[in-house]
Amino acid sequence: MPKPWIRQIGGLSGIIVLLVIWFYPLPFLSLPAKQALAITLFAIIWWVTEPVEIEYTGLIVLFLLIITHTVDFGIAFSGMSSRATWLVLSGSILGLGITQTHLGEAMATLLIQRSGFKFKRLILSLVLLGFLIACFIPSATVRVLILMPLAIKLAETLGVKPHSHEAAAIISALIFSTYYGGHSILTAGLPNIVVLGVVENTLNQTISWGEWAYVMLPALGIGRIFLIYLLILKFFPVSQADISFQNIVPETPLKPNQPNSEFLKIKKLSTQEKKVMVLLGLAVLLWVLDFWHHLHPTYVALLIALLYFLPKWGVFEFKTIHQINYPIIFYLGAMFGLSAALQATHLNDQVVHFIEGYLNFRNYGWFFFHYYFFLLTSVFSFLTDTAAEAAVITPLLIQIVQTTDHPVLPAVFSMSVAYSNPFFPYQATPLILAYSFRWMSLTQTLKMTLTLAISTLLVLTPLTILYWKGIGVIP
Repeated sequence: MPKPWIRQIGGLSGIIVLLVIWFYPLPFLSLPAKQALAITLFAIIWWVTEPVEIEYTGLIVLFLLIITHTVDFGIAFSGMSSRATWLVLSGSILGLGITQTHLGEAMATLLIQRSGFKFKRLILSLVLLGFLIACFIPSATVRVLILMPLAIKLAETLGVKPHSHEAAAIISALIFSTYYGGHSILTAGLPNIVVLGVVENTLNQTISWGEWAYVMLPALGIGRIFLIYLLILKFFPVSQADISFQNIVPETPLKPNQPNSEFLKIKKLSTQEKKVMVLLGLAVLLWVLDFWHHLHPTYVALLIALLYFLPKWGVFEFKTIHQINYPIIFYLGAMFGLSAALQATHLNDQVVHFIEGYLNFRNYGWFFFHYYFFLLTSVFSFLTDTAAEAAVITPLLIQIVQTTDHPVLPAVFSMSVAYSNPFFPYQATPLILAYSFRWMSLTQTLKMTLTLAISTLLVLTPLTILYWKGIGVIP
């Protein structure tokens, strides 16, 4: 959690903002939209500053939505029945295969051996592994639920504690690379899929996997992967540390101490662990083949979760399910409930039309036009999860672009860059899910998200727009 004074200021500020927006006249917004905005801003401030746990804030938000009649009960609690929420719960069950067996230790040991006992090389390997997995598993949420248990086991194998530089480096390498790098792959980010669906429905055209990679990967994707590695080395430098089997020094090879060297030997897998590997392999295979069977990732995760507990053959007894993080459902339910409330009250529509009336962007040149839509989309992404926002905002902004002389698709790409650029963890479910494991502090997480977001805003997005112009995406 943040420092006590930050939590106190944040808690008071959230309440003040809620009351000011609630009672201050905003003639361009309807009453339900203004109430939804007030509750959303309150939630954002409390989720960022954490005066209470993020899950408890989620429960408060759900209560406010229904007690104030901003939306009805069904809309407020629609997040509880969303497939995304159940993807997190079922994916958490899959993670038990790594945390509740020795499989995680075996995988961690293998990674350490392959890194040549050099910490920097280990971090680079984890960054590349996170990005590589994004090419195969289409859901960032699922990837986080698989990679976080592995990251924790790796940290425990190294003998480091939560919130340490070593733990933050390991988790950042896996999670930030698979999330930010994954957005340069069409199938690896939910906002990408949402944008693709909107383009197909509104423009009657599609974007291929190769076209998306050609547009997003060279400048934005590779740039982010490189930046993530540099930021980890900058923010979480590893100094002399007393670790269970070795001392980690940045420029010194990691050599096991004699008494504990046997710990690095990979133990023979048990029947239980082999079953976990088979089931996780089946899950990955089904996720990769989703273009063929068209099963939602949630259904695949639920299927494997059921097989985990299959009587006589399964991996665990059903009581093991108590090990998963249930309170996160309150956060997810509130986040998706807010998204539903914003859509039901038409807040986004009203704000877009208000902004459109004050900004004369139609006369902008090619660079500032596309940068403008990146900035505009970024503003709206502060209100809720980027994937949910993509579904609501993209059709509205496409309509605005169609009133200009500029082609629509490059502007859509600009919006997509913004959807993949959260400033705070609450804006992206995979990031807040990784944070909920409490192995990285909020300060450590914010260092990464804010620096990546600002770097994308000031450097990577302008470079990407210039790259699009160079390859002919922007005429």
